[in-house]
Amino acid sequence: MPALLLVDLSALFWWSWFSSKHQSIDAPFELVIGKVRQLASKHSHVAICCDAGRSFRYELDPEYKAKRPPKDEAGCAQLARVIAELKAMGFQVLEAGGFEADDLIATAAAWAGEQDPPIEVVIAGQDKDLLSLLSERVSLLHVQNGVLVRPDNVRVKFGVGPEQMRDYLALVGDTADNIKGVPRIGQEHAKRLLGEFGSVAGLLKALDEKNDDGSWKVRPDGIRESLVANVGLLDHALKLVTLRTDAPILDALAQFELFAASRIRPASGEAKPATGGKTQQPPAKAPPSPPPTQQGSKPRSPSRFSAASVTRAPDRSKHKIILTGRSGVGKTYLVSTIPGVFIVPIEEGLKGVSPDHEPAHFKETPRTIGEFHQALDVFAELNTADAEGRRQFPHLALDSLSGIERLVHEAACGAEKVRHMEAKDFKKVWSAAEPFWFEVQAKLDAIRRTGVNIWIIAHSAETTDASTTSGEFYRRWDIQLKGTGTTGVEARQLWRTWADHVFFLDWAVEVQKGTKTSRSIGRYKGRILHTRESAGYYAKTRLRLPPSLPATWEDLAKAWAAGVAAPDTKLRAELNEILPQLAPEDRAAIEAELETATGNKLSALVSRAQGMLAVALEDAPAADAAE
Repeated sequence: MPALLLVDLSALFWWSWFSSKHQSIDAPFELVIGKVRQLASKHSHVAICCDAGRSFRYELDPEYKAKRPPKDEAGCAQLARVIAELKAMGFQVLEAGGFEADDLIATAAAWAGEQDPPIEVVIAGQDKDLLSLLSERVSLLHVQNGVLVRPDNVRVKFGVGPEQMRDYLALVGDTADNIKGVPRIGQEHAKRLLGEFGSVAGLLKALDEKNDDGSWKVRPDGIRESLVANVGLLDHALKLVTLRTDAPILDALAQFELFAASRIRPASGEAKPATGGKTQQPPAKAPPSPPPTQQGSKPRSPSRFSAASVTRAPDRSKHKIILTGRSGVGKTYLVSTIPGVFIVPIEEGLKGVSPDHEPAHFKETPRTIGEFHQALDVFAELNTADAEGRRQFPHLALDSLSGIERLVHEAACGAEKVRHMEAKDFKKVWSAAEPFWFEVQAKLDAIRRTGVNIWIIAHSAETTDASTTSGEFYRRWDIQLKGTGTTGVEARQLWRTWADHVFFLDWAVEVQKGTKTSRSIGRYKGRILHTRESAGYYAKTRLRLPPSLPATWEDLAKAWAAGVAAPDTKLRAELNEILPQLAPEDRAAIEAELETATGNKLSALVSRAQGMLAVALEDAPAADAAE
């Protein structure tokens, strides 16, 4: 089933503007573009919704949203720059004069529900009034903390269902939008009243009704009196919190084909702020034309919603790599052997570099997140292309991810509070740090688009996971960060999603006595670079790489040069060789997904099957396996 992501760009931008503009004039722009890219990478189709001028609600109430910080001229200029960039990248941007982004989202969500079959919708926003749209088909992804909100979550938090959120907000008011609620009615009274009478309409109807004993149905008396005295105020609040589903965007929805995330491309040039604080907008660009229909395929039938047909081709853009592994295994050593690498030392200087190589680097290490961005800007300036388009440094390495994390947390929480807050795992650590993480990723993406491979060295830690089906525990290596609980989990997921590859560097051990899963005697044979995901380590591959390689730059470079997207027939042949070797329950799990899997999903199945086989071989009681 296709899924439509609706991004509340207005909410996302102004949150970014007020939370990160102190870093640099470009920070909000880079943060929003990075966030939209990250969101789009996880959904098949995307539409951007934004405000267009003052909405009709200001005509109903001139004090609407009066308590919010003013939208200054510089912020509006940056928002226009963001919209221009998103359009140039191929995103569909929806606007309608007099309507807010929330109304466009409500209209698009209603339209999606009318399609045959109905389209699943994910809303990327943060306003409470959007909760009224949630259903089994519609969910909300909170743009600040990344939490996916479903109808049951609304009931748990507010005590009412999504269908009652409009009435709930009208009763209690909404301070964010400066909407006054009914005096004396707070959250608990509103929850109780809606539980008893179902809706504001049912509540108002019951105001004049009495019980058999002569008491008023609406109780206590003080609440009833407040409702009677403020019927007009309640009606006014209802009009303000009600999301419109008649925004004039249906023609746009009917005429365009929503862009698949795989077709989103970077613009050929980004808008750059000119001197004097003014912003120059890039020239308007037409959206990318649909890819050619493959020979022999059926013509696409007319539809108001149709997934794009994408021709598979090797991805030859530059790589984003996270290189992780246990301490002392030689991660910095490996990176330092790459010809044309520039290393930005963040944590331990250039400790561990190869004695036979002298990689370019800064003599000083960044002490703040601002200095870190300055270092990246200096690198971009000194790494300009020559007349033939070649750059002095085709590789940029950052050592290390935990060092970047320290700078991010100090900027987000203050240096004195970082250690205490990380230890306590306050969720606000993540919500405060997330904008800085996205800003870092956006800066690195900008450098990557100039033709530079990005390497991030990361420490690794052995973690314990529990199977959701059998309840068994197993251990694996994962990216190590200092943040615990939610803070660490979210940050690790953020970087795993961002990277093209997560490689795991480990010692190659020859077991001479015993087994790999029990006490054994062995000897080191060298180092090995794992490129696939299994129960023993976390990795992924953008191109078709071998499951493991000798840990040398030369071997990895050769594998990259040969690594192109494998045809489905080859992937299925590889799976057919593995399946007979798997346990019956593992083989059944793979075969259940094999019939409909193609492309990347088929590649993921191959990787999963290889992991199952590796675990099965390690668990086999073969004491003499190494001989």
